[in-house]
Amino acid sequence: MPVLPKIRIFGWRLGQGAVPVGDKVKAAGLGEGTCKLCEKHIETILHAMRVCSKVQEVLITSGMDSLMPQGPFRDCFEWLEASHSVMSSEQFAFLIVLLWNIWNRRNRWIHTGQHIPARLVAEYAQLVHGDYQ
Repeated sequence: MPVLPKIRIFGWRLGQGAVPVGDKVKAAGLGEGTCKLCEKHIETILHAMRVCSKVQEVLITSGMDSLMPQGPFRDCFEWLEASHSVMSSEQFAFLIVLLWNIWNRRNRWIHTGQHIPARLVAEYAQLVHGDYQ
């Protein structure tokens, strides 16, 4: 996949379920597991990358939402696999870059309280993806 190595590794971690989200925090007894962005649902990887209303804002703003298959999906791997099957290689590579930026936005909100608008997340993903190409 033509993306930065650290983003490629992040995409692999998404598919493997190796990303520290709320349900994993709850299972470890370290918190309640609720999504810190929408504060409504238990945060799974699929929720953090696709289902959360705050994430959907970014996906819609970027234009990727209309390219993605609709659920339901059991997990993030199933969703990514379905997305890969309906997108071109270029579109899927951009999706992974966008998800990496969504993850960074989420972490910035949790750790510093800084909210980055959906438009800026989508624009930055385009810049990162375009620069690497």
